[in-house]
Amino acid sequence: MATTKKRGNVSEILDNKENLDITAKDEAPTGSTKKGKSIKGMLDLDLKPEDEKKLLVQVSSEYEFATRGLDQWIDKNLKRLKLYNNQKRDEDLVGEPLLFTHMNTWLSSLYDDELDKQWIPREDGDIESAENLTSTANYDVELMRKDELDLNQLWDALFFSYGLVDMIEFDIDKKCPAPSIIDPTSFYYDTLSSSIDGNSVNKGGMRFLGWSLYMSKREVLNSHVMYPDALDKLEKVNKKESDKQEEARRMRIEALGGDIVHFDKSDMNDNNVYEVLQWRTWWDGKKVLLLLTPDCESIIGGKILPLDDKGNPLSWWVASKRINPQPHQFKGMSLPDMLEDKQRKKAVLINDALNLTRISVYGSHAFNKNLIKNVNDLKWGYDKWIPVDGDPRQAIAPVYKDSPNLNLLDNMLNYLDVSAQTASATPSLQQGVLSEQQRTLGELKMVSESSKTRYSLALKSIASGDKDFWNLWYLSYKVFFNDGLGEKVIRIAGSTRSFKKITKKDITCKVDPDVKITSKALSEASKMRKFVQYLKLLEVVLQDPEADKRAGIKYGMYLAGLDSEEIDNILPPTRDEVIAREQNDMMDKGIVPPFLENDNHQVHLREHKKARDGKIKDNHMLLHIKGLKLEQINPALNPDQNEMGMSEGQVAPAQGSSPMRLPAEVTNL
Repeated sequence: MATTKKRGNVSEILDNKENLDITAKDEAPTGSTKKGKSIKGMLDLDLKPEDEKKLLVQVSSEYEFATRGLDQWIDKNLKRLKLYNNQKRDEDLVGEPLLFTHMNTWLSSLYDDELDKQWIPREDGDIESAENLTSTANYDVELMRKDELDLNQLWDALFFSYGLVDMIEFDIDKKCPAPSIIDPTSFYYDTLSSSIDGNSVNKGGMRFLGWSLYMSKREVLNSHVMYPDALDKLEKVNKKESDKQEEARRMRIEALGGDIVHFDKSDMNDNNVYEVLQWRTWWDGKKVLLLLTPDCESIIGGKILPLDDKGNPLSWWVASKRINPQPHQFKGMSLPDMLEDKQRKKAVLINDALNLTRISVYGSHAFNKNLIKNVNDLKWGYDKWIPVDGDPRQAIAPVYKDSPNLNLLDNMLNYLDVSAQTASATPSLQQGVLSEQQRTLGELKMVSESSKTRYSLALKSIASGDKDFWNLWYLSYKVFFNDGLGEKVIRIAGSTRSFKKITKKDITCKVDPDVKITSKALSEASKMRKFVQYLKLLEVVLQDPEADKRAGIKYGMYLAGLDSEEIDNILPPTRDEVIAREQNDMMDKGIVPPFLENDNHQVHLREHKKARDGKIKDNHMLLHIKGLKLEQINPALNPDQNEMGMSEGQVAPAQGSSPMRLPAEVTNL
């Protein structure tokens, strides 16, 4: 576990003040590393001996409360792992893959429908930053290996009702968050909570949460969270593994047909493995991250989780995806909850049917031992003749047994199949299996549409979890991506030869934007429908002489799916748009831009909305508003008729123009 994930020489980055932005007044709190330098994001947790004892007592009580409420549930799910692939069944029995079939059908459907993410600004000035966020997010999908992360998280969500991702790490090399999957069978939390971070005022959020993890000796020594004596304390822990972590690992391995091998800490040097308990809880009004020995006897690392500019905790930095969530609690209904009993009963009936088939071939018989002298003669064989003293019909007779009702057996198996399909909304057609019954095309379409409706509910729940993920992703950039780390180069979507440099300013909005998560197929259909409607509206708008035609066309191109850079390539910025954007950079740096007589005030007002708020921006935009008023009074002041992007009735600007002379009450703003 590390605050900032760095596979190179971290000390060089930390020691170089020019490459690392040390604390600034307008930034979130920063924390010091072992070398005393500052890394933005987390503060050191300094504990006095008496405070450490109190904190250990608190964590032990929280851990005991969480395990008391979750141990039975975790044990049940670990046993269910044996049902998933049937590797622990008796070799002479047949396993029933009901759970495996439904799990993979759900997983295939949910994983195939890619979720589209789009950052939506809350202010006009954040439009470009929001577009940069969308481009950066699309690029980071590959860097974070989110496809693999989603697959594992969806599997956990289907099997355990929730999948978890830790978002606290940031990769300095790749300059992006480094999320990692959390095993639900080792995750313990406040069972009184209904969500991880709660709502906007933290109601319903968890008071504490944590999980066990394994760390190598090298990872312990390189961690920025561990205390210097952490390795010594881990070496002194008597038991190699805690009972719960060992049981979870044992049952996972046995479910695959293997045997557990215990760790030996003394023979692998840097690759020695240690179990660590990571715990996050409230302490002294702040959210803290703790690393403890598995026996909860010693704290071997600690940090204060990132705070906002007012000193309030931001998050637990854990994102979850949930399937079939239940109101007022974090756990939901998993597929094993609905299918376990049906798989077990179906396996019993199938094996009973096989036994009945064997009985019909190798039945039980009674024989007269006085007539048959050699018992070995009773063994079955081809073209075999058995000597009998007396009448052969009196020498041997079958033991009669009630004949099984095959129709009843078939009905029971069919009922279990239908019940499972109904519970999980996974009919045979959805599984890729043709129905045995002859159904009409209309019936098949109705079944398919009903199944999609049920699946869409799960998809919306997953989309909510993905929204939490990307909100933490954005928060991670705000907290950990210091200006001192330099620029991040991203590849423009849809092009392998077009790249763009991104700094923290380019992806940080004045007001935190919203992220919209939708099904990619549904999103594209919605955009196309809106685009068609807008085209009809644009025909009417363009007839208005006062309309900003260029802005209207650009918005139509945006609805068609083009980003701002692609739009500028097709419709290059006009002179006024270029000048206005340069003036935006000046205003962002605190420089008062000039006000020229050849400015097109409408275009400048449109572009200046994208600049950062401030007195300079307000005064400059007020000058353009005053200029529009003067043009209305004296149309001769408007020379920009022929330039694209201007309203009709304007004339081309005169070259060599000087700054526009406005009345004193306008210029003295």
